[in-house]
Amino acid sequence: MVDIPHFDLPMRLAGKSFAVVEQDSLAEITNCVVAAIRTEVGTRKELPDFGTTDLAFQVQPVNIQRFIDQIALHEPRVSMLIEQHPDIINELIASVKIAISAREEDTVA
Repeated sequence: MVDIPHFDLPMRLAGKSFAVVEQDSLAEITNCVVAAIRTEVGTRKELPDFGTTDLAFQVQPVNIQRFIDQIALHEPRVSMLIEQHPDIINELIASVKIAISAREEDTVA
C-alpha cells in the first residue's frame, strides 16, 4: 500500500493504473536522480536550471564534481559515489558509474 504515491519511472501501466512508488522512498529518490541526469540543463522552459550538463563529447577526465553539484542542487536527499574509468576497448570513451543512497533522515522506514 502506497500512502503518498509518485509516478514510477519509466512511466508504465501496472494493471489498470500507472505504476507508483512511495514518496521519500529510495525508489522515488532514485527516480528523481534519474530524471535530473536524463534532462539536459535548459530543456525545461518552466525550470531552465533543472538537469545536468550533457557529458557526451567531453574530454576525459569528465568533470564529475560539476555533475555531482548539479544533481545535489536538485536532489538534496541523496548521497552519491561516482567513478569514471576509460572504456576497456576504447580509451576515448569514459565509463561512468553512479551509486546513490538516500540520506537516512530522508527515507521512509
